[in-house]
Amino acid sequence: MNQGMGCTGCRQAVTMAVIILLTATAPVASQEVRVGLRAGADFSTIRFQDPNAREQMALKPGFHLGVSAAKGLTPYLEAEASLLFSQGGSGGKGGQPWDVAMDFLELPLILRARLPARISPHLTAGFSPRLKLRCKLVDVAVVGETTCDDPVVGRAWKGMELSAIGGGGASLEVGPGRLIVEGTLVWGLTDLKKDPLPPGWAKSADLRLSATYSLLWR
Repeated sequence: MNQGMGCTGCRQAVTMAVIILLTATAPVASQEVRVGLRAGADFSTIRFQDPNAREQMALKPGFHLGVSAAKGLTPYLEAEASLLFSQGGSGGKGGQPWDVAMDFLELPLILRARLPARISPHLTAGFSPRLKLRCKLVDVAVVGETTCDDPVVGRAWKGMELSAIGGGGASLEVGPGRLIVEGTLVWGLTDLKKDPLPPGWAKSADLRLSATYSLLWR
């Protein structure tokens, strides 16, 4: 009986020792806060469910510019919020040139899972609500240049949308701050169309290449 109790006590002691050892050697969460500037290029299009409309889509180049704030949650994970002005829309294919140009105010909210190193690779995931500031349509065959809400054109777009974000990149300490370079896919989740034609949904898609330079907030 005493021997059995002794073995039980040994197992409990070993378990407690392992827990204490793991706790003592676990990385301490990083509480640093960084603020910075973010800018880069966007290559945007509109995804239509209707195959005829989808075949007419082409990538439209644009840019984004804004500020960001990031907070370390652990040595391997950080959260970031940005406030950006961005351009989107779509180019068009076919015999008659046309173009949809949109300007947005957006708030990307992301998590970065990274490996602590001098050059630190990371994966990015999150979402971004964005507000449409302007929408211009160039349709030579119908009305020339007009707003997207022109009833003659019949291509009215909603003012708000939500997108999912996924991608990756790397960061490097440069001078007094940190430089982050990453590529992300901003995948629209909201049906942009107000009108029923063409049939089916229409959602945005952006390939985004960004550079962020940030400093510690003291």
